[in-house]
Amino acid sequence: MVDGGGLYHRAPTVQKDQRDEVLLKAGLMAETIATGGVDAMGLTPDDLAIGWDQVLDLAKKHTLPYVAANLTCGTDRPFPASRVVERNGVKIGFVGTYLGAFPGSACTVGDPLATTVEAVNALPEVDAVVVVGGFDAEKGKALADLAPRVSFIVSGDNLNLPDPQPLTPDIWLLGSGSRGRSLGVLDATLVPGATGWQTLRPGASVADRIDRFRARLKTTQERLANATDPTLRKRTERQIEFYEKEIARMETELQAVTIQRTTVANTFSSDLVSLGRSIADHSTVRARLDAAGSELAKCGGSQTTSDLPPALQRPPIPIGIGPVRGGAHPTRSPGSPEAPKAPSGE
Repeated sequence: MVDGGGLYHRAPTVQKDQRDEVLLKAGLMAETIATGGVDAMGLTPDDLAIGWDQVLDLAKKHTLPYVAANLTCGTDRPFPASRVVERNGVKIGFVGTYLGAFPGSACTVGDPLATTVEAVNALPEVDAVVVVGGFDAEKGKALADLAPRVSFIVSGDNLNLPDPQPLTPDIWLLGSGSRGRSLGVLDATLVPGATGWQTLRPGASVADRIDRFRARLKTTQERLANATDPTLRKRTERQIEFYEKEIARMETELQAVTIQRTTVANTFSSDLVSLGRSIADHSTVRARLDAAGSELAKCGGSQTTSDLPPALQRPPIPIGIGPVRGGAHPTRSPGSPEAPKAPSGE
């Protein structure tokens, strides 16, 4: 289980009158994410909004596994460049990259690409390499071109990616959106003798939208066949034209992520699981969240845990690697791209 970064705040600065509240929430998130057994964490400028000393204190207090290959503070490295985790005989190497300016002069940010490539190449033999940090698609592509050992880049840049984005035929960019509303679940299968990675469902969310639009097109065509009113017919014809254009556009989008391979690859599938009420509470975390309601009220607000953002109402679970657990069912995450609505004909 990994977190790409940007856990503590959604902006690089905090309003003065909100600082106590933000610090309380940051501590709560650090505690709950540690309870979840996270394996690696990235760091972004938004995390530093609570203060660098506070980030270090929380990391030490909760033994948070931050990785940052390009961050040095004086002569020291605050976090290791990488770490290797083994689960059921499968070894995964995690490398962290800090992207952006560092406030103040406490630490120096090294070249993110050069230092990350160096850290990736220094890893021992592993089954997969995962880089975490605030990568967007452009920076992710630049890294992928320089570091072919990388398997996945997990972004802390609030990327709302319902589908993994190919950076090369072998390397993929993953994101689970903002505000902790969704859990990204990656189910990977190692294939003997394979190189690189290939998704089993390229453009899965786009394909689902195409199916929905084809069903709507069929219904609208049937309505046109039975329409006699000229005004209704014209409106229905406009709807049909809209659906046909959208289907063609989405089919082109789907082709762009369908990569033809000439070599055998390891395979994976992924889902964004909406963290809603259908997911059972963890009793320890639930008790801590309930207690947080009264603590937040002391900050001058009248919040209870039911008033908190989704990331605090439920454990702020990061992107995970493994099967869906706890009875969760994959659903389209809030904010996932959806095709435009058809002109009203009802």
